[in-house]
Amino acid sequence: MDAKVKANVSILGTYDEGGKYPAIIECAVGKGKALLSGVHFEYCHSLIQLAPIPSMG
Repeated sequence: MDAKVKANVSILGTYDEGGKYPAIIECAVGKGKALLSGVHFEYCHSLIQLAPIPSMG
C-alpha cells in the first residue's frame, strides 16, 4: 500500500529524510482513528547499541 495516495491516511513519521519509507501513520477508521507504528516507543534509544542500517533499496 502506498500511504501517500490514500485519502484517509496521514504519514506522521518516516525512516528516511526523503519521506519514502513511512514509519508512523494515522488512519481514519469509522468515527475514530488508528495509529500504526513500526517504531518501538517502549525501547530506550540510549540503551541500544547503534549499528549501520543496511540500504533499503
